[in-house]
Amino acid sequence: MPRPGTDNLPPFELKDYIRALRLMEYAGELPPKLLTLLRWQCTTEDSRANATELAAVTGMTVGEVNLIYGGAGKVLGAHLTGRPVDSFDKGWPFLAYGEYHGEEFHWFLHPPLKKALDVLELLLAEDESPRYVYALETLRQRKVLREGKTPLKLLRVHYAAPDHDVTTGELAEFMEWVSFSPANLFYGKLGAQFGEFLGPCPVTYDEDPSKAMTVAYLVKFWYDGEAWHWVMRRGLRRALEEAGLVTPRSAAESLALATVAGLPRVDPNALTEFPSDEASTREGERYWEGHARAVLVNRYERNPVARRKCIQHFGPQCQVCRVLLTDIYGPLALDYIQVHHVRPISDIGERYEVDPLNDLIPVCPNCHAMLHRRNPPLSVEELREWMAMAPANSNGNS
Repeated sequence: MPRPGTDNLPPFELKDYIRALRLMEYAGELPPKLLTLLRWQCTTEDSRANATELAAVTGMTVGEVNLIYGGAGKVLGAHLTGRPVDSFDKGWPFLAYGEYHGEEFHWFLHPPLKKALDVLELLLAEDESPRYVYALETLRQRKVLREGKTPLKLLRVHYAAPDHDVTTGELAEFMEWVSFSPANLFYGKLGAQFGEFLGPCPVTYDEDPSKAMTVAYLVKFWYDGEAWHWVMRRGLRRALEEAGLVTPRSAAESLALATVAGLPRVDPNALTEFPSDEASTREGERYWEGHARAVLVNRYERNPVARRKCIQHFGPQCQVCRVLLTDIYGPLALDYIQVHHVRPISDIGERYEVDPLNDLIPVCPNCHAMLHRRNPPLSVEELREWMAMAPANSNGNS
């Protein structure tokens, strides 16, 4: 039996509410009075309230409360369903379900909506950015966050992602790591260093509540049914912006990134502005680079399991030049190798079943770059032919 006010509503999930609330925020559709009402209701038992209670604690009238909730529900419902909601009475059920308790009609916020509000930190009672600004500046002075080093690069890649939202697998792909373990390692350590200035850790491990999950100083978590997402905390984003380490994104740019078909991700190779060939090189002239900028690109999903199976089969040796990176770099390169798609995913343009042994091949970074010097890319055999013609490999024969 559907709860009152929820008849004919599909069961929206956390990911649906997160996406809808993001669109509302970017479009300026979350007025302060609505957030005030939601903030108070989230503190009540079962997130339950009636219009009279909400009016009393917020200083609004009952009519104003009904108007705000109904209007917000209409907008939220339109983002959730992709079609207009034609009345206030049909709008509020997207926010809450209703039940009579005695003679009073009570609203209960939908649990995934409450969770989405928390993940996106839309109901923060105070601005946490000053503490993050102080922590960030101190860590820069301590050389923890330095140009060209992994911790700062990770933060920039994360910030530049649409909605500042990534999975550990995506971070690993951007950083060209074999697995997501280094992302956990670097963020956990960096989170602990930020935590020195931010107070008690907001999240602990279920199996050991005394142990802090230090990555939570940097991110909020949510699960989409397939992967865990990390959303960069608002205070950290603002601190990065104030320090000039990233280029702030306007609401319009965020909206474009969130709504463009295919939800493009960030191209990590486009994080830095490079001077043009015509740029002056006069002695004494200063040059600047390193600001993150969001770039709209089509990002084609890669299956990390298929990638691992490919490496397990072939090993971490380049299948073009046969180099083993640990022979050159030692333990630093342990288990590191890139994986090349024999047929570019962008040529296929749709989901397809990947064969880890026939569609993928491990290659070193140099060979990978050379394979893509042509469009379409060279085959492994063609690149080997080019290598055989190189002077260093010709044994002096012309």
